[in-house]
Amino acid sequence: RIEAQLHDAAGGRLLAAESLMADKPEQILQQVDLLSLKLASHLGVDPAAPQSKGGLTEVMTDNLEAYRDYTLALEQARAFHAAEAIRLLEKAIALDPQFAMAHARLGYVYAIRGGISAEQGKRYLEKAFQMADRLTDRDRLYIRLWYEAANGDSAQAIHSMREILKRYPYDAEMYYELSYALRNEARLEEAIDVIKQGLVIDARGPRLYNRVG
Repeated sequence: RIEAQLHDAAGGRLLAAESLMADKPEQILQQVDLLSLKLASHLGVDPAAPQSKGGLTEVMTDNLEAYRDYTLALEQARAFHAAEAIRLLEKAIALDPQFAMAHARLGYVYAIRGGISAEQGKRYLEKAFQMADRLTDRDRLYIRLWYEAANGDSAQAIHSMREILKRYPYDAEMYYELSYALRNEARLEEAIDVIKQGLVIDARGPRLYNRVG
């Protein structure tokens, strides 16, 4: 059973409450998609609007275990534990071969985060692009960015990161990635400015504080 409540942050007033029941684990992600549509409607979002299309099961995976491995892999990648991240992402892909972002993140770990093999990383990124219908617009921008970085085009990669932040200014991960790229180019003052902007969005982000330190 999953319960969710919407509150008016200014005064604490309860605006709406929804819940769901899943009889089997494999039903959870589909039910979460339905729950998110209900919550969005309470916030005045039109379910037919283009930005509201593509639930978790459409653009990620409908396999709960694969999604769990994927989310754990992200934590390992952010901690620079490349081997463990790769193991978890490979498990996710084995469970759902059409899990496009698992392929993409595997490419990211190989080519960028782990610095293991740019060529191997690009193959996974290309595989993810072949599943464009399983990607959101932001996912496509991320994969293009990672491909640029894997090709060693740091100037274009930095430009792409800034473009992503223009479109998605609340993307805390991208502030971290941009600061990292600027630091590697010895553009330290710019890197610090970017981190400070990120801390406005994510004031409790330990990775951002670690980066600026």
